[in-house]
Amino acid sequence: SVSVEQRFSHVLSGGGAPGGAPGGSGSGSSGGRGGGEMQLAVGTNSEQVRLFDLADMGCRLLLGHADIVLALDASAGGGLIASASKDATVRLWDPATAECVGRCVGHMDAVGAVGFGGKTGGRLAAGAADGAPLPATLLSASKDKTLKRWDLSPLLAGGGGGKTLKRW
Repeated sequence: SVSVEQRFSHVLSGGGAPGGAPGGSGSGSSGGRGGGEMQLAVGTNSEQVRLFDLADMGCRLLLGHADIVLALDASAGGGLIASASKDATVRLWDPATAECVGRCVGHMDAVGAVGFGGKTGGRLAAGAADGAPLPATLLSASKDKTLKRWDLSPLLAGGGGGKTLKRW
């Protein structure tokens, strides 16, 4: 069951229907389980992000951070999840496969906020597998007192593969 100690979460809904969580909605599928189901990305007091399938409460772990995850955001189309951590990195995840598809490296201290650009416009022409548009930028804020804007176009154009992204 989901703990009361949750600090944040995002609902990813199938078929492009709006999700119920502030700051994130879109489509996502649990790789190999079929499309259209709802998923919930949850960050707790650990270095893992939990991705729940709300149909059966199955859980997959998004592994890769070396310290506690402090923030999450889902892209407008639900094709990406971003996680920010005390390890001074932001990671980008494909919710369909639970794979890390990109890393944003450059902060000198814990990253406490992350958000996709383009939720109300300015989206790339390219889209996710289900045709939903994906944002071209990501913003992150750190305890090092910096706000960084990350260019996601190499990730979106090249199909991921664990790329380290550049900042603007």
